[in-house]
Amino acid sequence: MRAVYAEFEADPIVFEIRSAGGSRKKEVGLDVYGIEDASRLRVEVGPVPPAGKFKFEAGTATVRRVSSDPSDPVRVTVPVTCSGGEDGGEDESALTLVLAYSDQEPETVAVRLVATANRVLPLWQVLAEEYEEIRPEWKAELRGNPVLQDAKATDRRKLQEVIGIVDGRAKKGEALAALCFSGGGIRSATFNLGTLQGLASAGLLGRFDYISSVSGGGYVSSWLAGWIHRSGGIDDVEPRLAQAQSDPEHPEAAPLRALRQYSNYLTPRLGALSGDTWTVVAIVIRNLLLNLLVMLPLLAAALAVPLLAVSRLPEASVLGPVPLFWAAVVSGTLGLFFMSLLRASAKPHPNEEQQWWEQRFLLLGLVPLLVSAALMAWSVARFTALYDFSFLPALRWIAANGTVFATLCAPA
Repeated sequence: MRAVYAEFEADPIVFEIRSAGGSRKKEVGLDVYGIEDASRLRVEVGPVPPAGKFKFEAGTATVRRVSSDPSDPVRVTVPVTCSGGEDGGEDESALTLVLAYSDQEPETVAVRLVATANRVLPLWQVLAEEYEEIRPEWKAELRGNPVLQDAKATDRRKLQEVIGIVDGRAKKGEALAALCFSGGGIRSATFNLGTLQGLASAGLLGRFDYISSVSGGGYVSSWLAGWIHRSGGIDDVEPRLAQAQSDPEHPEAAPLRALRQYSNYLTPRLGALSGDTWTVVAIVIRNLLLNLLVMLPLLAAALAVPLLAVSRLPEASVLGPVPLFWAAVVSGTLGLFFMSLLRASAKPHPNEEQQWWEQRFLLLGLVPLLVSAALMAWSVARFTALYDFSFLPALRWIAANGTVFATLCAPA
């Protein structure tokens, strides 16, 4: 007769309801080992007692075998719905299952069900629970602190108390430490791997409580976190990471070899016929098109402003193309002058005439440039209408006059 062993996927099962009176449904998973024939397993779902203002409803259990291997567990799932509650409230109940298999004695298992409604944990409580997890020896001090257990104390006062406990531990030589990996693609990942190996060789890797990373550093940090999780702790990883690899007959650990093998993680398999290569090409083209679809309409709308201004002006205007051109030049010159004078690098410090600075920049810098663009477009339109010029000759005329103006204005 084989022993039957059951293990819940998670304990407790947490139901987070956004607001009072809402509901949340979850599948409670249970793995049952020692079962040869899943059809002979009977699961009886017991009633779930209410927890304060929260109500639980459990459905019918579903039994299925995960794979054909007899050593793999049989999967039992029970749908549970939580409803009700009050804002800020939290309560707990339990789901009880009775497992009956063949001629064996029925086995009763239970899992905790925790329900919350629109509950936001204060920062001090989050930190206290986190410190208890990473530093178990602090648990007694945190839970025995009178301020943290005082219901009348404010969250601010409790946060100060938690920080004081951490500071006191640091003065005793028990400070928290963090390992931070910067970004920079595969170059950063390579450097960070060498740092990890150096720390492991010195026996210091296990002394860190936190790991933080960004971009390329995340490639190494996620790999390290996965290795630690699969190995059951840092104690097994650190000596394997610190092994010297000068002898070819003793290769690196398998996780290290896999890391180096897939260091080109964007395109692991290169080549003209590789699916990875063409996937990257397709992603680049897609992203370019998406960016252009966003930017081109905005640029086109900005460039259409002068044309719209011209289209609204009367056809029989007394102004000729030459006065319009010089008016555009003068207006544009003034705009460029004030934009240079009121440039971002010359902007005063925050809260020091900042609003005045931005208003002057818009009125004296940006507005004259917009007026200049409208006048220049109008000038080109008048040239075309009066002299039957095509666009390019008119543009050459404008360029020539602009050169003359720039020469006259240039310092001696």
